[in-house]
Amino acid sequence: MAGFRDAEDMVLQMMRSENEQILVQRLLVIRGFNPGDIDGFVGPRTRAAITAFVQAQGASPTDAVDAGLLNALLVPYDNGAEAGARA
Repeated sequence: MAGFRDAEDMVLQMMRSENEQILVQRLLVIRGFNPGDIDGFVGPRTRAAITAFVQAQGASPTDAVDAGLLNALLVPYDNGAEAGARA
Protein backbone atom coordinates (compact mmCIF):
# COMPACT_ATOMS: atom_id res chain seq x y z
CA MET A 1 0.00 0.00 0.00
CA ALA A 2 2.93 2.38 0.52
CA GLY A 3 3.47 2.67 -3.23
CA PHE A 4 -0.14 3.69 -3.79
CA ARG A 5 0.05 6.33 -1.07
CA ASP A 6 3.27 7.74 -2.55
CA ALA A 7 1.65 7.93 -6.00
CA GLU A 8 -1.46 9.57 -4.54
CA ASP A 9 0.68 12.13 -2.73
CA MET A 10 2.57 12.85 -5.95
CA VAL A 11 -0.68 13.40 -7.89
CA LEU A 12 -2.07 15.66 -5.15
CA GLN A 13 1.16 17.70 -5.14
CA MET A 14 1.01 18.09 -8.93
CA MET A 15 -2.63 19.20 -8.70
CA ARG A 16 -1.77 21.78 -6.02
CA SER A 17 1.12 23.02 -8.11
CA GLU A 18 -1.02 23.34 -11.27
CA ASN A 19 -3.78 25.10 -9.31
CA GLU A 20 -1.25 27.55 -7.88
CA GLN A 21 0.11 28.23 -11.36
CA ILE A 22 -3.40 28.86 -12.69
CA LEU A 23 -4.04 31.19 -9.76
CA VAL A 24 -0.82 33.09 -10.50
CA GLN A 25 -1.78 33.38 -14.17
CA ARG A 26 -5.24 34.69 -13.32
CA LEU A 27 -3.86 37.18 -10.81
CA LEU A 28 -1.37 38.42 -13.39
CA VAL A 29 -4.25 39.09 -15.80
CA ILE A 30 -6.17 40.97 -13.08
CA ARG A 31 -3.07 43.06 -12.48
CA GLY A 32 -2.77 43.83 -16.20
CA PHE A 33 0.12 41.50 -17.07
CA ASN A 34 -0.52 39.05 -19.92
CA PRO A 35 0.72 35.52 -19.13
CA GLY A 36 -0.73 34.04 -22.31
CA ASP A 37 -3.13 31.13 -21.99
CA ILE A 38 -4.45 30.33 -18.51
CA ASP A 39 -3.37 26.71 -18.61
CA GLY A 40 -1.36 26.03 -15.45
CA PHE A 41 1.85 25.81 -17.48
CA VAL A 42 4.53 28.36 -16.67
CA GLY A 43 5.97 28.92 -20.13
CA PRO A 44 7.86 31.86 -21.64
CA ARG A 45 4.90 34.27 -21.69
CA THR A 46 3.97 33.54 -18.08
CA ARG A 47 7.60 33.98 -17.03
CA ALA A 48 7.81 37.29 -18.91
CA ALA A 49 4.60 38.48 -17.21
CA ILE A 50 5.96 37.47 -13.80
CA THR A 51 9.22 39.32 -14.46
CA ALA A 52 7.34 42.44 -15.57
CA PHE A 53 5.08 42.31 -12.51
CA VAL A 54 8.02 41.89 -10.12
CA GLN A 55 9.88 44.78 -11.77
CA ALA A 56 6.76 46.98 -11.53
CA GLN A 57 6.79 46.26 -7.79
CA GLY A 58 10.33 47.65 -7.62
CA ALA A 59 11.95 44.30 -6.89
CA SER A 60 14.82 42.61 -8.68
CA PRO A 61 13.71 40.80 -11.83
CA THR A 62 12.77 37.17 -11.32
CA ASP A 63 10.43 34.70 -12.93
CA ALA A 64 10.10 32.41 -9.92
CA VAL A 65 6.69 31.10 -8.96
CA ASP A 66 6.88 30.98 -5.19
CA ALA A 67 5.07 32.10 -2.04
CA GLY A 68 6.57 35.59 -2.29
CA LEU A 69 5.12 36.09 -5.78
CA LEU A 70 1.73 34.77 -4.74
CA ASN A 71 1.68 37.05 -1.69
CA ALA A 72 2.65 40.07 -3.81
CA LEU A 73 -0.11 39.29 -6.32
CA LEU A 74 -2.67 39.01 -3.52
CA VAL A 75 -1.85 42.39 -1.92
CA PRO A 76 -4.55 44.98 -2.63
CA TYR A 77 -3.39 47.45 -5.25
CA ASP A 78 -4.24 50.63 -7.14
CA ASN A 79 -4.71 49.52 -10.75
CA GLY A 80 -4.03 53.02 -12.08
CA ALA A 81 -0.72 53.28 -10.27
CA GLU A 82 0.52 49.95 -11.64
CA ALA A 83 -0.62 50.79 -15.15
CA GLY A 84 1.33 54.05 -14.94
CA ALA A 85 4.42 52.17 -13.78
CA ARG A 86 4.29 49.94 -16.89
CA ALA A 87 3.67 52.77 -19.38
